[in-house]
Amino acid sequence: MASQTPVVGICEDRRCDRRGDTSRKVWYCKACASCLCDVCWDLSPIHSAPGALRHEKLEYREYLLCNRLERILNPPTDQDELEKLHDEDINTTWFGIERFEDGKPFLQDFEMFSHVMANTPDPDRTKYPQLVSFVGETSAGKSTLVKLLIDHEESKDDPEAVARFASPVAGSRVNDSVPTSADVHLYNDPATWAAERPILYADCEGLNAGERVPLGAHGKRIARLDNSRRLGLVVRNLEWANSDETRTRQYAVTHIYPRLLYTFSDVVVFVLRNPK
Repeated sequence: MASQTPVVGICEDRRCDRRGDTSRKVWYCKACASCLCDVCWDLSPIHSAPGALRHEKLEYREYLLCNRLERILNPPTDQDELEKLHDEDINTTWFGIERFEDGKPFLQDFEMFSHVMANTPDPDRTKYPQLVSFVGETSAGKSTLVKLLIDHEESKDDPEAVARFASPVAGSRVNDSVPTSADVHLYNDPATWAAERPILYADCEGLNAGERVPLGAHGKRIARLDNSRRLGLVVRNLEWANSDETRTRQYAVTHIYPRLLYTFSDVVVFVLRNPK
């Protein structure tokens, strides 16, 4: 998908410039990166020359939506940019596993659920949140699906709308062999955020990540957590982690995360990378 700034036409009433005016039909031509109304489209030499291959008309609004989709499905490959995105995403962490100095794991509860509900409109009103959890294999596309759902809702009325709601960091092709999301993150559904029954999306770390540390693992990022969230951090001992097997990250991700989510979720979306 072309990312350059579209060229506009030169019709007398400058209708080509009014790309946000829904009463004006403006077309985007991917081949020549032109944004033109019906009049200017036919006047353009590359579109009107005898025998010339006519370029496909794409409604400008659809072009913008496709462009947003393209950016989600093809996330940044620059390592510094990815680091920055993961730094920002740390504030959506709900719970996860960390280790004491002796190597024994413990559960970190960042109280994200309470934080989200306290920051919805009219927080004193009784609400009944519904949890939709995305669980499945590493690099299967869980984070991408959640990001698509959030972005679709934000952009359906205005394709050029600036994102206001946090969304996951989608996996990049430069790190396709390494798990992306660390632990469990929680996100708002823009469509139901202010409703009596708001939907929350839980994005769980991939079940088959093994002992590989995800790109979004806390480590140095924990210091960047919002002050209000650091004060709410709760540490819970895991008394059952008393063997070499149960102390591994793999055991926590495979057994503990899914069990917690299955218990509290209204819907569980199990994402498989295997097409079968």
